[in-house]
Amino acid sequence: MTALRGQAPPAGAAGPLPRLRREYLLGLALGAAGAGAVLLSARQGWARVATPAPAPLPASVVSVSGQDLVPLAGALALAALASLAAVIATRRLARRLAGVLMAAFGVLIAVTVSLPLAAADVLAAARVTAVSQAVAEPGFRPGPFRAAARHRGSPSRVTSR
Repeated sequence: MTALRGQAPPAGAAGPLPRLRREYLLGLALGAAGAGAVLLSARQGWARVATPAPAPLPASVVSVSGQDLVPLAGALALAALASLAAVIATRRLARRLAGVLMAAFGVLIAVTVSLPLAAADVLAAARVTAVSQAVAEPGFRPGPFRAAARHRGSPSRVTSR
């Protein structure tokens, strides 16, 4: 039974509108959850680099996050959240285009996170992380002796978490 023009459908009638609204809200929730999961996982430690030091110095262990190893993933997750806002703010063709863009961001995130990482990439990220941690420590003063703490040729061990 269909309602006449200008009249609301009967109270018990289940039409396509509630189903479409449910699908729309489910899509928004899944998109936000996916982008949020990528942002949270990128901040977690993905690998640890243990470097032994000469006798008087302590060994160093540096935790390398996903953001240090794959910075594109976090940026794409933020772009996916922005396109999610565009899906909410637009209608019709623009909404479909924003949804396609959000799906493309999801595919790019999956590809960039799935690419293999070499140990050299992890070591390079650990060097950058160690330097940024040393600069952030209170009492750090760059001086002429900061290069003396670096020991060339020391073997580093990379472990994944």
